[in-house]
Amino acid sequence: MNKDTVKNKKVYIKPNILNNSTPDKATTTHPEAVYPLAKYLVESGANVSCGDSPNFIVMENMIKTIYTTTGITKAIEEAGGKMDADISSVRVTGGKYLPSFKMLKSIADSDIVINYAKAKTHSFTGYTGCVKNLFGVIPGPTKGEMHFKYKLPTKFTGAMMDICNGVSADLHMVDAVIGMEGPGPSGGDPKFLGAIVVGKNPYAVDEVVIELMKLSKRQHTSDRIS
Repeated sequence: MNKDTVKNKKVYIKPNILNNSTPDKATTTHPEAVYPLAKYLVESGANVSCGDSPNFIVMENMIKTIYTTTGITKAIEEAGGKMDADISSVRVTGGKYLPSFKMLKSIADSDIVINYAKAKTHSFTGYTGCVKNLFGVIPGPTKGEMHFKYKLPTKFTGAMMDICNGVSADLHMVDAVIGMEGPGPSGGDPKFLGAIVVGKNPYAVDEVVIELMKLSKRQHTSDRIS
């Protein structure tokens, strides 16, 4: 993504900010991975915003507290960007498993969206990376409703694919420097992997990370959607 591509554009970085975990827990995208990206974009003339919809939280002050605890607020602001805690939404339609869903308006209104996931094993889907990270574009309690509705991993993963395709992010990145191994997305242990994987195709990026994590085909469900 060269400087001419992002100059004078509204660029939104969507990291994994699941909850108020500190960076050493490997639950969220590490601020030291986010900072150089944001710095490059700002120096290239982009108007950089960053945000997520943490877990089921809807209160702006609580979202801002979570952002601060993860270290991402400091990283983004030092780079010259700003954090976004607005949970206003717009509706997206056209999915196979998920006919419509609400997406954060700030992301929908951006010129360029960069999806910056965290490499983790997941107790329900087996793995969480680029595709699953975009579940965070859905504001607040709606996430819980979807977990209740899509109880089978294959159906839930199909809905995640609909969201991923609906968001249509411009670049996908996975912080796999230190990933998570065990009962993710928040209960596992840090595991050194030593990589940042980047690409335009979220499914290809996830397959690379899955290979890096040495997960078997039986441990994740993205390739078994019927």
